[in-house]
Amino acid sequence: MRSSSVVFAVLSLFHASCAAEAGSVEPVADPVVFTNARLAGGASTDLGVRGGVVVPVSSLADAPRVDLQGRFVVPAFIDTHVHVVYLPRGKELVAGGIAGVVDLAAPEARLDQPDGGPTTVFAGPILTAPGGYPTQSWGRDGYGLEVSDADEARAAVDRLHAAGVGVIKTVVGASGPQLDPTTLAAITARAHELALQVGVHALDDASARIAGEADCDILVHAPQGELSTETVALWKDKAVISTISAFGGRQSTRQLREAGAQVLYGTDYGNTSRSGISDAEIRGMVDAGMDGHAIIRSGTVDPAERFGFSALGSLDAGKEASFVVLARDPHEDPFVLAAPEAVVWRGKVVGGELP
Repeated sequence: MRSSSVVFAVLSLFHASCAAEAGSVEPVADPVVFTNARLAGGASTDLGVRGGVVVPVSSLADAPRVDLQGRFVVPAFIDTHVHVVYLPRGKELVAGGIAGVVDLAAPEARLDQPDGGPTTVFAGPILTAPGGYPTQSWGRDGYGLEVSDADEARAAVDRLHAAGVGVIKTVVGASGPQLDPTTLAAITARAHELALQVGVHALDDASARIAGEADCDILVHAPQGELSTETVALWKDKAVISTISAFGGRQSTRQLREAGAQVLYGTDYGNTSRSGISDAEIRGMVDAGMDGHAIIRSGTVDPAERFGFSALGSLDAGKEASFVVLARDPHEDPFVLAAPEAVVWRGKVVGGELP
C-alpha cells in the first residue's frame, strides 16, 4: 500500500471510530494493525487484522496503525445460555461484546444463523414429556418437543442431530409431567453416541441429582439453594452455566466450581434482557468466588472449546477479530468487561468508539 493510500485509510479509520450505535457497523481499514494494546494481566500486544481475521503483525508491514493507547483487549464473549430466536436482537448482542451464543430452545424450523448477529450453536426444542415444560407456557409454539418413551426419545435426538444442532437440551423437575428415568437415559445415551452433549434444565438439588445420574453433561442453570454432597459429586467433572442474574445460584456455582466443575458464562438472555456482557452476571460470578481470570475463561476459551466455536475464544492468529477494548485490566476489575470503550466484531467497530 502506497503512502497516499495509507493516509486515506488512516483518516477513514479515525472517522469510523466515532461512537457506533447498537447494530451499526463502522468501517475500519483493512488490513489494519492495532498497536499499544495490553492483554488481561498487563502483557503488551499488537493485533494484526485482515478480512476480519487476526493475522501476524509481521505480515502487515504497510498496513495503517491504530494506537489503542494502552487499553486492554479481551476476546468477545460467548454467552452459553440465550434465546435469540425467542428474543431476536442479535445485532444488539454483538454491539455489546457477544460474538457467540448457545441458543438453548428454538423451534426446529428456525435453526438458522441470525443475520448480522453472533455465531450461534443451536439446541433446537427442549426434549420433554407430553404436556411437560415448556410446552404449556412460553414454549408452546415449538420450543419444546414431546417424547413419550425411549424409542421416541432416540428418534427425536436423531432428528435434531440431522437438523444440525450442536447440543441437546432436556428438562428435569420443572412444573408439569416429567420424563421417566428410562426415557431420560435414552436421550443421553443416544446423544452421546452421536457425540452430542446434553444440557439439562434442573433448578434444584433433587433435579440436578436425577440429571447427573442420567449422565447429562451440562446444568444449563446453576441450581437454586445448596447442593448435597452426592449431587456435587455427580457434577464435579461436568459443567454448569451460571445464569445467576436470572435464577440465582451463587451457592451452587461456588460448590460446583470448588469441586472441579467447569463454570460457563451464561445469562438466559430472552428471560433477561441485557444485550451485551452483563454486569449483573459478573456480579453473581464474583459473589460465587470467581476472579477476573476465571470469569474471562468462562466466557471465552472454555465455551469455545466445549461447544466448538473454532473461530472464537482467543485472539490467536487465524481467529475471528472480535474483541472488546477496555479502560482497565479485567483481571483486577472484572466489571469493566460490561463497560467496553469499543467493541470490534470481525474487524469492524460495532459498539462504542476507539481511543
